[in-house]
Amino acid sequence: MDAQDYTLSAISLIFMAAPERALELEEDIQRLRPQFRRRDNIGGWLLDSGYSAVNFTDVALQQLWVMAHGAWQAYRSGQRALEEYHALDDSHFVLVDYRLAESRVKEAHALAKLIGEHPRGEIPQFPSWLPSLDQYDETDVEQRAVHDLAKIARAFCFLHELEHLRLDETGRDGLEPVDEEMECDLGAIRYLLDSANIYASSEDVDLTTVMFKRTLGISLALYGVFVLTASEAHLSTSSHPPPSERLAQLVAYVLNTIPPESAFWVVLHAMLATCFDDATEPRVLSLADKDWRVQTVALILELTGHDLTKVHHENFGQ
Repeated sequence: MDAQDYTLSAISLIFMAAPERALELEEDIQRLRPQFRRRDNIGGWLLDSGYSAVNFTDVALQQLWVMAHGAWQAYRSGQRALEEYHALDDSHFVLVDYRLAESRVKEAHALAKLIGEHPRGEIPQFPSWLPSLDQYDETDVEQRAVHDLAKIARAFCFLHELEHLRLDETGRDGLEPVDEEMECDLGAIRYLLDSANIYASSEDVDLTTVMFKRTLGISLALYGVFVLTASEAHLSTSSHPPPSERLAQLVAYVLNTIPPESAFWVVLHAMLATCFDDATEPRVLSLADKDWRVQTVALILELTGHDLTKVHHENFGQ
């Protein structure tokens, strides 16, 4: 597929992720005139931008797909925990066993990295539980859900790169590369989330459900990228911030927007626990008032050192 063909596909993908932004998207495309270019597979992760082009490879798309399925295994653990959460008695304790999910998540991590080591289009064998991208079955409810979330994740990545192109146009005014990455993440987050209420109202759907799906899609992108681009979640490079800091920014942004009882907090807890934590025993969670947000914020502090309440107040006000 040539550059122009994928430009149209990429624009369509972004539109479907946030259709209420159609006019703004049209203005951006007219002004920035981006070209989405599928490059030869060179090994490793490639999704970057410059000189009006957003560059990516089939390898990057395959890796995002695999990481989305890995995250979905964590999601399923979170769903089981959510069922127990609804069945809680007055003890306010719930037993959460992430060990099966953790095994599959690590299998997905290994496969995604292996795909990056085979740049000539040689796709390694997939485990039986994980369909390859070209074997996606849209009649399968779970596969369709993962596919939808993976599309939001991809749209977020493309929007992040468009933010870089916007800075090419407006100028960086001394903005350091690491800070630029955080700004581009935030721009893409705001694009997908800030007008979600308009979409929910126009389509007569629940805003909490829309925010859950979009925020989870963004989380999948950041989750996948930090697994593929950093050996440690706490490490930065000369051009990119620590992956944990990027995820912390997202969570801080929605801290007071997504209700504490939302399944998002359950799923995020599962994603973090299975990615960062080597579980040898089930976790026992104490859920006063059945508040999963408190537990998830506490887990992020435990695993990454980021105090999200402080990050939220410092960056996003009350």
